[in-house]
Amino acid sequence: MIADAPRAPDRPILPHRSYRTLVRPRGSTVTALICAALGSAVVLAFAGVIANASTSQLARALTAFGVPVTLQPDRFLHYDLQTLHFSMPSHSWVDLLLWIVACALVVVVCAIARPVYPPLRYFLILNALVVGGEATYLYFTGHLGYDSDDFSQLMLHTAIATWVIVPPLVALFAALFPFGPLAIVEIVVCSLAFEIVLSMVRYGTFVALLSHSGPILMSDLYLQFGPLFDVIPLIGILTLFLVPLARRMQGKMQGWVWL
Repeated sequence: MIADAPRAPDRPILPHRSYRTLVRPRGSTVTALICAALGSAVVLAFAGVIANASTSQLARALTAFGVPVTLQPDRFLHYDLQTLHFSMPSHSWVDLLLWIVACALVVVVCAIARPVYPPLRYFLILNALVVGGEATYLYFTGHLGYDSDDFSQLMLHTAIATWVIVPPLVALFAALFPFGPLAIVEIVVCSLAFEIVLSMVRYGTFVALLSHSGPILMSDLYLQFGPLFDVIPLIGILTLFLVPLARRMQGKMQGWVWL
C-alpha cells in the first residue's frame, strides 16, 4: 500500500535572511563624544597658529616656484591671521569670448558623446557651465564683485571652519560603527591631520593657478574642488578603517540575527 504524500504546510515559508547586529565595544560612544568635544576645542585653541605657520610656508614655496605672493594681515573670529596676497592677469573681451565658445563646445560634445562614462560627462558639463557662466558674467559686467584678496580670505576662513567641524563630524559618524575607543581616536586624528594638509595645499595650488589663469576659474575652483570636495577623502579615510573591521567581524559568529 502506497503511503500518502506528506501534506504541504498550511502556511508557506516566507523568504528570510540574516543580518549582522553592530555590537559596539564598551566605551566607544563615550570616546566618540570626548573626541568630538576635545578635538574642536584643540583646533579652536591652535587654529590661528597653524594657519599662520602654513601660510608662511606657502608664501616661501610659491615665491620659490616663481609665483610672487606677499602676506597681508587679516582678522577672522578671534584670530590675527596672515593671508596670501597675489595678483591675477585681467581678461580681454576676446579672451572671454574664447572661454565662452570653448565651454559651450565642451557641453555639446559631452552631451553627444554617449559612450563616455556618464559621471565623467556630467562632471565636465558642470565645470564647463560654471566657467562659461562666469565668463559670460565677466563679459557683460567686467568684474565679478570680488578680487584676489577676497578669494584668499575666503579660502583661509573656510579652511579654519572646516578644521573645527571635522572632529565632531568624523567622531560621531565613526560612533555608528563598532569601532573600539582607540580606533575612534585614530580616525579623528588622521582625518584632522589630513584635512589641515589638504586645505593648505589646495590653498597654495589655487593661488598658483589663479595667478596665471586670471579670475575666470575662481568660482569653479572653489565650488568644485573647495571644502565640499573634502567629503570624498574623509570617506576614504573611514573606509581604510572599515575594511579591517569587516574582516574581523567575518570571523565571529556572534551578532547574527535572523529576520
